[in-house]
Amino acid sequence: MAMVLVLILIVVLSLGTMAVFVRSSSELSTMSNLRAQADAYTVAHAGIERYLIVTTTTPATLPNTSTYTFANGTAVVTLDRVRVAVAGESEMFVLRAVGTVTNRRTNATVPTASRTLTQIVQRQSTSIDVDAAFVALSGVGKNGASGQVSGIDQCSAAMPTLPGLAVPNGEYTSTGANNNFIDGSPDNAPMYLGLPTPGIALGPANTQVRIPWESILEGSSLQPDFTLNRSALPNTGVLPVNYGNWPVVRVTGDLRPPDNNIDGQGILIVTGDADFANIAWKGIVLVGGEATINASNEIYGSVIAGLNMKIPTLSRFPYLPQTYPGRASVANGAVKIQYNSCHVASALNRYSGWLRVANTWTDNWPTP
Repeated sequence: MAMVLVLILIVVLSLGTMAVFVRSSSELSTMSNLRAQADAYTVAHAGIERYLIVTTTTPATLPNTSTYTFANGTAVVTLDRVRVAVAGESEMFVLRAVGTVTNRRTNATVPTASRTLTQIVQRQSTSIDVDAAFVALSGVGKNGASGQVSGIDQCSAAMPTLPGLAVPNGEYTSTGANNNFIDGSPDNAPMYLGLPTPGIALGPANTQVRIPWESILEGSSLQPDFTLNRSALPNTGVLPVNYGNWPVVRVTGDLRPPDNNIDGQGILIVTGDADFANIAWKGIVLVGGEATINASNEIYGSVIAGLNMKIPTLSRFPYLPQTYPGRASVANGAVKIQYNSCHVASALNRYSGWLRVANTWTDNWPTP
């Protein structure tokens, strides 16, 4: 009897020990699977964030797929359109990320952990008020009949034709026999913005040119990548060597030789007067005072000058000319200013971004 009881006890203890090992192994497998699912979620989430950062424009073809490798897995991210732009409603996209993790598998028979996340997004674009290829709030004097100031979009995805030249009422003179150098709508004539009102921000011409010039002067808008201070001695700052990322270049004070020999692209801001002796520029040029543009100049985008007319109190910015610019913005000889919406958009592209639509985040969206 004692022998039988001992054998039964050994069997019971063995079965209990086996049950403990089986339970421990099951819990370890369950926890490993949960950790793998959590890692796959993290990888998919990281993939969405990476895509929104590195994709700075709407892809030319959709769906657009990118693959990102992280330390613990891989995310395959796909952007597709779910609604085209219609009147009153913007274009809408779905961003789907499939995160995959393999380093959590306990053996070869365990499936790869995968998690699918989606987010509805919209592309938010930044624009600037471009009324013409060349806008001068203080007026323009054109010397000679040659040259071209064109509001006909040079970009392949052509936007509606703009005026070639826009000035306040009565603030345009020309020594040429005609205005054939002005191309756009209207053709061979400037567009008039309204009565000039120096220092009155709500004046007719100033209101039509919707550039937040005070915010730009304060630095809260269009913060510069490169700053040249030419308003006091000693001068500081230099022009960039490379313009590949379409930088914002600000000249505080006047732009004079030798700084005005520029071949670049981006946004050029001059708070005072600008003498463009030899400039080739793609993008946007903003000038607070008078702009002198010569036959050797080529600007593809838009030029807006005389913006200090929008400042009610010039003394608020001591580095500005303390008198309002007169009709001294000049286009000399065979000047060339050509509106190009692509270059304007490229200059502003860094201020655009993806906008997440609220309450559209989903987990484990079914993959097609």
